[in-house]
Amino acid sequence: MPCDSVERTQVRFLAKSTDMKLLAKGLQAHGYSVQVLATGLRITKYGQSGTYDAKTGQLVLPQSWDSNEFKRAYSEQVVASQAEANGWQVEWRTNEAGNVEAEVTKRV
Repeated sequence: MPCDSVERTQVRFLAKSTDMKLLAKGLQAHGYSVQVLATGLRITKYGQSGTYDAKTGQLVLPQSWDSNEFKRAYSEQVVASQAEANGWQVEWRTNEAGNVEAEVTKRV
């Protein structure tokens, strides 16, 4: 691929059920700069940028970015927010396969 070309990939988050604040917080935790816009988010890392359209749920990213990282970033924040809302404690760790896992414990 020529160095002056840009390839993009698309990911969809359900617009009606995605909490944009949690998505932004998760992406920031993964090292992305996030700018909140009236229409969604502008995400930047490594001099490249992508966008999230809050109305359609469409996430447009440079192809070199791992779209699964965006799903993980959001999922981690959803787990953490629900744990906090329910008085649970969450411990995060990386297993032998390199996957991030959460252990959720209810406080008694």
